[in-house]
Amino acid sequence: MRSSPLVRISLSAVAIGSLMVCLTGCGSAGGNATSPSFSTSDPPATANVLLGYGEDRLPNETPKDWVTYADHVAVVTVTGQKDVDIGDATSVGRRVTLRVEKVLWSGEHADAELPKTFTQLGLGWKLRDGDVNDRQKIGTSGTPRLEVGHTYISAYVWESARCAEGDGKIPAGWRGLGTQSTLPYDDNTVGVGELEGTTRGLAQARAAAEDTPVYTVGALTFGKSAADVQQLLAKTTPGKRKQFAVQSGSTCE
Repeated sequence: MRSSPLVRISLSAVAIGSLMVCLTGCGSAGGNATSPSFSTSDPPATANVLLGYGEDRLPNETPKDWVTYADHVAVVTVTGQKDVDIGDATSVGRRVTLRVEKVLWSGEHADAELPKTFTQLGLGWKLRDGDVNDRQKIGTSGTPRLEVGHTYISAYVWESARCAEGDGKIPAGWRGLGTQSTLPYDDNTVGVGELEGTTRGLAQARAAAEDTPVYTVGALTFGKSAADVQQLLAKTTPGKRKQFAVQSGSTCE
């Protein structure tokens, strides 16, 4: 049973972490919306999380998906965050800093090593009545929000900068594959920790995972350790990579 309201969010091709997400009414970067002043301080805590649905860029559910499309799989901890102006007066974006604790797996096709620290865009906050000091967290159904102090296991791929018509430039960076490519990993236990903006212990996490398909990496390793994820990926044979429309288009050169 969910403790947070589930709201469908209108999506557009804006790269946010592992997803392509934007709240209803968001303008593209450089749009005409009037933006509030942003701070880099931690926002006030809110009781609820506004949940929406993400749009996966790549297959990301099964072990075969991970070893086919990811460059690296790693244990990471979120060490910081700051506000990002996304050109919309009703919401605030967020950029999180991640520290790589351990690389569990790397693909033979990977062209670059995963750095010890890096940043990526994450879902931010909805502003109530446009007030930058009155915020509601934005999350995605079934996937972590990436909160400071929490640890995760995530499958990453390096993506070059792209230019999507109507959405401006999407910068190059390390990104997750999709909604099932990041797993909570507090207390060295898969499934325990932050999911959908809420921290869950083992019992809560087990209840939340009841609807997760049994063939996903998260379900196959639930309650286990990073070593179990590593072993699962090591014995999985990659498939043939396919090209998807969402990755096509101009490279902004």
